[in-house]
Amino acid sequence: MGRSGGGGVSSSSLSFESSSDDEDEVPLAQRARPAAPRGKRAIASASDDSSSSESDQPLSSKVRAPKKGANGKPAPVAAVKKVKLEEGRAGGNGKAPNGRAKAAAPAAKNPRAKAEPAAPAARARKTPASAAKAIVDRKPLIKAESGVSAASNGSEVSDDDYKWWLEQKGDDAPKWQTLEHSGVLFPPEYEPHGVPLVYKGAAIALPPVAEEVATFFAAVLGTDHAVNPTFQRNFFEDFTELLGMHLPGHAVKDFACCDFSRIRAHLDEQTAKRKAMTKAEKEQAKKERTTAEEKYEHCLLDGRREKVGNFRIEPPGLFRGRGAHPKTGKLKTRVLPEQVTINIGEGAKIPDPPA
Repeated sequence: MGRSGGGGVSSSSLSFESSSDDEDEVPLAQRARPAAPRGKRAIASASDDSSSSESDQPLSSKVRAPKKGANGKPAPVAAVKKVKLEEGRAGGNGKAPNGRAKAAAPAAKNPRAKAEPAAPAARARKTPASAAKAIVDRKPLIKAESGVSAASNGSEVSDDDYKWWLEQKGDDAPKWQTLEHSGVLFPPEYEPHGVPLVYKGAAIALPPVAEEVATFFAAVLGTDHAVNPTFQRNFFEDFTELLGMHLPGHAVKDFACCDFSRIRAHLDEQTAKRKAMTKAEKEQAKKERTTAEEKYEHCLLDGRREKVGNFRIEPPGLFRGRGAHPKTGKLKTRVLPEQVTINIGEGAKIPDPPA
């Protein structure tokens, strides 16, 4: 077979290129399809026709083919799914979207299909109006006290249910109309122990007023206050002033020569005795204190029984202060009944002062 001169291409390759160029210009729908095998030609043509016809149809008009069971027949759709679908469309109110009552779905013919249990009833949701009403009707959780069932003014609402915050008054408005109480609780009187103060090795018997102040300083021995120069100076000034008033001509002049160790030993003995008390003795002492304070704990404010916040008078002692306070160690004297002014209703019984 001879060659063409000039390195030309063969006729076969030329014909292939020309055919491929012609096919590119032909639309896809008009191109010749490859021949299918003889046995599958009919099936392929049928499937192509169906696919082309289905592709022209919209998705909403396509119908899914029912699944076939083991016997070759289409399996029935479960009735439960249909019922759930209708309930979901109806919004759970038992009615169809058009307002009509939905019909009961036919029972499933498949004997193997199991009936699903009924769904639990949905909880009723609170509307904003009902939620607001519940908040308004809610009562404050206040612990009821024993022996108090109703207000002393004869009203049906008890003292514990009284909502004082609903009757807030301005700063200039009167806070109460009637007020009755038992006054204030004074600290117990000082009981002298008779332990002397040692000054330059000599025991000095102190009067009760000075002995009480010396006991205050003996109680702080071993702390930072006892070695604080400011605390020592302020204490000794007040202590010597009391000695000059109740023990004229005393010999106590220098704080460094004072020995409070005997008084401190007495206090340690008293602390050890209190710790050695039995449980019954401690409960009895606590019961006595509670009984003595019971009448001061409540008052009658506009006929209602109210609890008093603070009814105790501060006991005497040595001022501690915070940090480097210049008055640390100064004596806080005992408050006397004639120094106290109380607020009480006009016409109410004035409490008796302590004996």
